Amino acid sequence: MRYKFNYIIILFLFIAFVSCDKIEPPYKKKITEQNDTLKQRKVLLEDFTGHKCVNCPGAANTIVELKQQFSERLVVISVHSGFFAAPDPSGNYTYDFRTTTGTDIDNFFGISAAGVPNGMINRKEYGTGYFVGPTDWGTKINEIINEPPDAYIEITNNYTSTNRILNVNVKTEFLKSLSGTYKLCVYITEDSIIKYQKNNSPELGPVPDIANFVHQHVLRSTVNSTWGDTLTNGNALAGFAVFKNYSIILNNEWIEKNCTVVAFIYNVVNYEIIQAEEKKIIL
Repeated sequence: MRYKFNYIIILFLFIAFVSCDKIEPPYKKKITEQNDTLKQRKVLLEDFTGHKCVNCPGAANTIVELKQQFSERLVVISVHSGFFAAPDPSGNYTYDFRTTTGTDIDNFFGISAAGVPNGMINRKEYGTGYFVGPTDWGTKINEIINEPPDAYIEITNNYTSTNRILNVNVKTEFLKSLSGTYKLCVYITEDSIIKYQKNNSPELGPVPDIANFVHQHVLRSTVNSTWGDTLTNGNALAGFAVFKNYSIILNNEWIEKNCTVVAFIYNVVNYEIIQAEEKKIIL
């Protein structure tokens, strides 16, 4: 009787040990997969537009489709600059989305001078210039988005609504060794701004004016100047990390829940962006 009792105990402990052993491997695998997906290449699309550009609603619609396709791996900034972004003295287009930063970028790369809508994909140069038309945005994004990332960006926002002070902490990490000088830019964009927009496409809305057009990804300001701060000047080894802290008071006209911090790293020699990231101010 005692022998049978001891046998049952041993058998029970064996089954419990085997069962616990089977639970562990899937649990570890799941964590590994989550960590791997955190560090992916993200692409920045800068859309140069204007509220009096009749073709720009079509470009905005293209961005909606691209965001559906690439999701969080595509970061977008809509830069209102040039002739079609200038406000009228009266009427429906007195508002002004232009910024000093947007004008600086536009003048430097010559985007609106080539006509809008046009855009830049990671500020890559394509022989004829940096600008790419909306019909080619998806193709150019596809060419680079699946490449292994060169760097990683992590944004932490702390916002105080009583005084509208936003503190931004940005961690940048180089994932492979690179040579050259790299800089970090931090901008603020705003979504869901409902204003008038010129339009010549009936399938997208009333012609010639869409009264309740939803302007998305609108560049509002820079946090650390148009051309940013230096991260490394020379060689950056894989694993090299830099922490930057910034503070800005949000304009009273901006709706904080619709605002996003956008950060990107670029090479100062050719201006090409190697990584981008964004994070809502209020989650």
